[in-house]
Amino acid sequence: MTLGWVWAAAIAAIAAPLAGGDACVLSDRIALKASAQGATLRVVEAGERVEIVSVAPGWSSVRVGGQGGAMRTPFLQRVCRVVSAPAQPAQGAAAAAGPAARPAEAPADPIAEVTVAAGEDVGGDATAAPQPTAPAAPFGDTYKIKVAVMTLSGSSNVESSLLGSLTSAVAETLDALGPFDAISTEDVKQMVQYEVQQQLLGCADDQCASRLGGALGADFVVSGSLTAAGSTSVLQLQLLNVTAASVDNRISREHVGDADGLFAAVRGATKQLVREILGARSGKLRVAVSEEGATIAVNGSIVGVSPLREPLTLAGGSHTLSVEKEGFVLFRQDYAVQEDRETPADARLQPSVEFIRAYQADAGRVRVLAWTGIATGSALVLTSVALFAATQASADALGRDIAAYNDEGLRRTERYDELRARQAELGAFDGAALGTLLTGSAAAGVGLLLYLLGDDPSRYDVFLGPEGVAIAGRF
Repeated sequence: MTLGWVWAAAIAAIAAPLAGGDACVLSDRIALKASAQGATLRVVEAGERVEIVSVAPGWSSVRVGGQGGAMRTPFLQRVCRVVSAPAQPAQGAAAAAGPAARPAEAPADPIAEVTVAAGEDVGGDATAAPQPTAPAAPFGDTYKIKVAVMTLSGSSNVESSLLGSLTSAVAETLDALGPFDAISTEDVKQMVQYEVQQQLLGCADDQCASRLGGALGADFVVSGSLTAAGSTSVLQLQLLNVTAASVDNRISREHVGDADGLFAAVRGATKQLVREILGARSGKLRVAVSEEGATIAVNGSIVGVSPLREPLTLAGGSHTLSVEKEGFVLFRQDYAVQEDRETPADARLQPSVEFIRAYQADAGRVRVLAWTGIATGSALVLTSVALFAATQASADALGRDIAAYNDEGLRRTERYDELRARQAELGAFDGAALGTLLTGSAAAGVGLLLYLLGDDPSRYDVFLGPEGVAIAGRF
């Protein structure tokens, strides 16, 4: 039988949309898992009846022969033939299912053996006895977009080892973004026998690659090429939508230089290739850092310096937040960003022992200057008040003497000179008192300003143990 028939069996037409309460007969084998993240319970053979409990975009909750579990929704839709007939016995059900399940003349084929598992790890012996029933649960929130990454093709002067490494870089970049689950060429090799693998990886056109992605249970396929001419390399990547059997995006990058820069170009092109998918599955991460001026990075890429005014827009999925500042222990933590939601991230940096000691010394000096200014200024203000009080009696007496002098009919020059000298002396005292008042007020004001704006020497005492030893840690 031709390879084309195998493809037709592997990507059979999708039946009507499934719904809870439906029952169907499988046209191919499929793995039954305990949950979206759990182990494989067993392989459900073609012809067996499956009861649909609930349907979600990623995983569907099902029951097979009284045993509950999960099956991947995209592949289940491909192999599920909705029926209304009574359940058939599990043994011999493949024969009872008739042509709707599998054409009688179809021979056993290694591709069918693999594609039936839709890329799932069936693990162990498929004929092992069923395990205890797993409770039904919603699986849609854990679904990741599956992307099959085909080995990059290259011109004759490009080494195959370099193409393999660049292909792995594409898969690693997709995995790191969060919402993707990359199926690499190595994964394909494990799922398909070697002889068939050579035929499948010979696919060159978009339709063939799309069929391969469907057989692997992938939602998208990434393929591309690398052409080298001297020190210049041209990288081309394309993203194929398996369901629509069409190219959703194409990226072309030209690189001049060594292989290290070429890997960076591949990672950048991969992110650009799936930017629209990421935009549709993005969420917010609001980062609050306990220290200003700290460098903030997400998944190893610097995104800003604290404090950040706006939350970060990230693809839905797991992301590693790193916050670093000299003198502090590196903060690193994973956060699960949910689509259309804002996730808070509180990065409390822990200072090192050396930083705490240096900080306490500097803050302590500033605090001493603050208290000195406040104390000195207060003393000068009090002194000025005392000077004003001491000269007030002399000023009153001088006022009376001046009034009496003005009432005299005959004014003597000596008396005038005396009164002028007393007046000048009181003016000097008043000037000294006023200067002391202004100086004291300024000193007290500077001291108060240093106290209010200066660092608190005890700010990091919480990180010190009872003996004054810093509590070390790493986040």
